[in-house]
Amino acid sequence: LRKHGHTAFLNTGMAKGAIRKDVLDIGFDGIVAANGASIHVGDDVWREMLIPGSSLEPYLSQLAADGLLAWLEGPDGVYVADPEDPEAVSADFVAFMRHQGIDVKAWWPLAFPVNKLTLYDRDPRRLKTYANTFEKGLIVVHRRGILEVQAGKHDKAAAMKFVVERLGSDLDVYAFGDSANDAGMLAAADVGIAVERADEEAKAAADHVCAAPEFDGIASTLIRFGLIDAETRARTSRHGL
Repeated sequence: LRKHGHTAFLNTGMAKGAIRKDVLDIGFDGIVAANGASIHVGDDVWREMLIPGSSLEPYLSQLAADGLLAWLEGPDGVYVADPEDPEAVSADFVAFMRHQGIDVKAWWPLAFPVNKLTLYDRDPRRLKTYANTFEKGLIVVHRRGILEVQAGKHDKAAAMKFVVERLGSDLDVYAFGDSANDAGMLAAADVGIAVERADEEAKAAADHVCAAPEFDGIASTLIRFGLIDAETRARTSRHGL
């Protein structure tokens, strides 16, 4: 895409510090992270909406005591209460993240920037109880056993529009997604493409549905719209097609 003169952005719900290095190494013109709270273009920071440590401290000890899986994400990393405790509720999460090449550190002391706090629990009633406790000014998003707490109102679609306005509003925007929280982005793009097995909300908002990435659905769609050519795909496809 970039060699053909197009601009490529990664737009993800994860904070920048939670994105795997091999993904970043693909090479993007910019990163929209933490559901739009964090926007990095090259070495420039276009937006960094942070939750003050003072807003989090009253909750973190209680979350650990209640046995909820909770973690913090920021532009520099991922953090849990005690990443070295093999009996902690976060032990499997820490192992998974480290297997992905992402180091997880202790969240005490709170001397690092935080974009979001995420809670997971199989019991939606406990999450609902917590959703009502966070102070005003913090936005709480609750879906499918996940509770995300962020600073201010922002989302992938609004961040995409912000980037386009900064780059030039005459751009044609193509967006790929698979999650329910991609629906707004897919609807706002000039061409929204949901990948196979995407959430139904994403498919309903999209203009097209493509094959799964492991079957080169994204590459095939980029060829279809003339954004890359078949020769480029042959050089980059894992299948050599």
